[in-house]
Amino acid sequence: PQLKSDIILVSNETGLGVVPMGETSRRFVDEAGRLHQGLGQLADKVVFCVAGFPMILKGEK
Repeated sequence: PQLKSDIILVSNETGLGVVPMGETSRRFVDEAGRLHQGLGQLADKVVFCVAGFPMILKGEK
């Protein structure tokens, strides 16, 4: 939180599709979701891209 430079993180959304039946795959989806939520809370701006269209979830509109 005290970092004085810009950081850009890029990740895949894993929770909008079919959730795999395997325990390890489900755990990965859950952990990735928690990580994304935590990073989103710390970030000044969050942009979700769908089919190449940016949707600003947090920050400048």
